[in-house]
Amino acid sequence: MIKLASSTLGCPDWSFDEVMARYREYGIEGVEIRGIDGEMEALKMERFFPENVEKTVAAMKAHGLCFVGFGTSVCLHANENREELVKYISD
Repeated sequence: MIKLASSTLGCPDWSFDEVMARYREYGIEGVEIRGIDGEMEALKMERFFPENVEKTVAAMKAHGLCFVGFGTSVCLHANENREELVKYISD
């Protein structure tokens, strides 16, 4: 059976709790993160800071959800900040 997944790109202002509750209500099982709590930059989303990841994953599992992707704002063809962006890929 194919599972339904969706991106938060269509609801970037929703809180993470709202995403989990509504996706569960709508029968969505997979979540691609691309904006949470009005924040589009992945490195600024507190739910995904190292110290919060376990709690975030546990909350997803409790709602019967799984991550299918994590979208970022990375732009590798931008030469003006290339070195800054590449360091995140190689870590």
